[in-house]
Amino acid sequence: MYDPATLASGANFTLETAAGGLDYFNEVPGAAPYAELRQRALVIELDDLQIRVAGQGHAGPYGGPRGDLIVSTRVAEHPFFRRKGDGVHCELPISAWEALQGARIRVPTPAGEAVLVVPPGTTGGQVFRLRGQGLPKLAAEDTGDLYVTIRLDVPTGLDARTHELVRELERLMPMEPRRGFDRYRGGAA
Repeated sequence: MYDPATLASGANFTLETAAGGLDYFNEVPGAAPYAELRQRALVIELDDLQIRVAGQGHAGPYGGPRGDLIVSTRVAEHPFFRRKGDGVHCELPISAWEALQGARIRVPTPAGEAVLVVPPGTTGGQVFRLRGQGLPKLAAEDTGDLYVTIRLDVPTGLDARTHELVRELERLMPMEPRRGFDRYRGGAA
């Protein structure tokens, strides 16, 4: 049954806002006065969530009780982070030198930044988990994780001297990254 006092509102948020939460009711025209809602800060934690807050909608007809406030949430896509539940995923470019020697790299998080320790010998596509650096978990006190996928950036446009140095490095550190591939040539296993 339709309740004329029910107030429906849609809300679009950035990922950063979803990570930190906000007091949304101050911005809903027709919602109960802000003073009545001071104790009910709404933390936006999930995309496409419908939140019903009893008694916080329009005033009821003929002096009746207030209806409910229903807020449908939508968290916008982010240019760097991808959401999967309360986990957040991102891709981090590192240099060949950082991959070879290891590095401590400051990584953006939804709530700020964290330090990722990249061990020596890290390869492209490797995934590291930073615990507690994702988004707040719904109905829980803890936070999801940030998953960082390594993207290896290699230098381009090398001059003759640099090519010579790379060949010297190759002689000093011989590698066989495709060892064993021969048995799969021609489709035979």
